[in-house]
Amino acid sequence: MRSTSDTQGFSLVEVLIATAIIGILLVIGARFFRQADDGRAVGKARENARTVNDQLQKLIERDLRFRDVLVPVVVSADQKVLTLTRRQALDMSDLTSADETYTIRFATVCRPVPAELSGYADLSAQLTGPGFTNAGDCLKAVKCAAGELPRVEITVPTTGRIPPYPQKVFPSPALISKSFRNHAVASAACFVEADDQIRITVDSVYPISKDLYAPLSQDKSFSLNSADFKMLPQEHQL
Repeated sequence: MRSTSDTQGFSLVEVLIATAIIGILLVIGARFFRQADDGRAVGKARENARTVNDQLQKLIERDLRFRDVLVPVVVSADQKVLTLTRRQALDMSDLTSADETYTIRFATVCRPVPAELSGYADLSAQLTGPGFTNAGDCLKAVKCAAGELPRVEITVPTTGRIPPYPQKVFPSPALISKSFRNHAVASAACFVEADDQIRITVDSVYPISKDLYAPLSQDKSFSLNSADFKMLPQEHQL
């Protein structure tokens, strides 16, 4: 009598079908995780752009608040540079130090595109695109050439009781070099003075993909009639 317990292996066709199914699932899974990773990177970059705008605007407002009201605030004709004179940090052991001042300059300048972004689309070509229709007016006004990106540089003296500046270049070149996908890659600040007020507009740009950037804008008006005449300790805690 023939045994009915003989086992049979998989046929070649079954093996090929199983391999094909596994390959398809791997491709779908890899694409899903890549899209999820890209989404996280865009979210982080947008949040960093918001942080850059907030920090820069707070620094400008702080220095305007503690400015020397006897020295005019100067806005350049192209509205890209703000120069003001403000008081140094107060030395509590010498109250006459409240009269000591220094000059600070906030300027939007164009710098070469970092090497890390060499494979990305040129920003200047996108400023007139649909993504910048209702945002990025300050970036558009800067008009950096192809191969350049705008950034805001802060110039302060190297000596004296200078209040802290977390960074003097926005966005930070070090952060861009470390992980440009998660950070703003360009920023611009524009200033409009009218009716004893200065309107401060800060724009930052972050990458969505190699072919597309997105802008994030923030603006606020500061009254030149609202100067603080006391140097408060909390000024050291931006």
